[in-house]
Amino acid sequence: MKDPLGKFVIAVTGNFNDSNEKIKGWVQANGGKWAATITKHTTHLICSEEHWKRDVQLVAAAKAYPNIHVVKYDWLEDSLQARRPKSEKPYLWKTIMRAKLKEQNRKRAEMRRALKQDAAAHRQGCNQALKDLNSGTSKRKAKNSNTWFTSSLASLEAARSDRAAYKAAAATLPTPSPDSQHSPHPNAQPSSTTPSPPAPTPTPPTAQPPPAPSRAAAKADNGVAMRFLDLYHFHRDRTNFIYDIVLARIDLATNTNSRYLLRLYETNTLPHAYCTVLRYITPNMPAGPAKQYVAPMGSSFEVAFRAWRSVFQQKTLLAWEERLLEEGERAERVRARMKKGDCPFFYRAPMVGLARGVFPGEELRGEVGGKGVRLEI
Repeated sequence: MKDPLGKFVIAVTGNFNDSNEKIKGWVQANGGKWAATITKHTTHLICSEEHWKRDVQLVAAAKAYPNIHVVKYDWLEDSLQARRPKSEKPYLWKTIMRAKLKEQNRKRAEMRRALKQDAAAHRQGCNQALKDLNSGTSKRKAKNSNTWFTSSLASLEAARSDRAAYKAAAATLPTPSPDSQHSPHPNAQPSSTTPSPPAPTPTPPTAQPPPAPSRAAAKADNGVAMRFLDLYHFHRDRTNFIYDIVLARIDLATNTNSRYLLRLYETNTLPHAYCTVLRYITPNMPAGPAKQYVAPMGSSFEVAFRAWRSVFQQKTLLAWEERLLEEGERAERVRARMKKGDCPFFYRAPMVGLARGVFPGEELRGEVGGKGVRLEI
């Protein structure tokens, strides 16, 4: 096209890599007209993002005319390279800003949704910890807790109660008038005998504060001493994988299935303490699911994770690092390690795209297999 800008009157505002004089020359060389101000004959205003956000004078004037397109500098550049005017819609600042706002709202909604999911997963982990460890909720009072934190809270509440009781006792005492003790009674008769010495002025009793309650009573009366040190939830690694897995085994002869629930917990407080719990569920268990602490509460991460990997290998005949291998390769390794009477459990890894745990070669190394943990269930 000989004059791609022949029908346009173009103005510019903002700072670009090219000077306004260069832009003016390109516009005029391609048939366009240059405008220093905004008029009703202006068709395009090439604007920088900074000037659009600041709503400078030329931008505000262009918004008053619906026929003026306020576009990015890229519109001019692409039109000159294509030798024909490009459609303004993808380059309009109002379209671009609307798309950015929509993307920001989408990200905020996605973040809120992720936070809700994380909160729900955390609550689920706390509920499971309450069942497995008799821990996981902060609504119970401490029993015989002598930690610095709980004793300080109890002392503070006891001191506040003492001050309030002292003020209340002082406010209820009467205040005697200084004149009431020396003024005669209106019906009293004068005495002819020698006046007796005046009676001593009674001293008002001093308000005594109530006795301070004992530390045990303060803990019993005030629900401020909580058990902060034994609150657990599911552990997550840096890939957001939740260490709560199911190991299943199906018995085709009896059409039943048995499951192990392997869970790694960590405390809500820092520094974290850990615990590994194994539950065994099988049909028709009279006493319910069996439970074993393969790593006791208060363990370090090395101890708890070593127990986790040990249980996983004992039950599946696979190392934890081998869990993400192809199904065929995993089956071959299991068959090669099986002994007479072995009936291993199966672990189904999360689908691709979901959190699958730290990948092989990146996680904690340590002792695995039967040497790590002695299982009772």
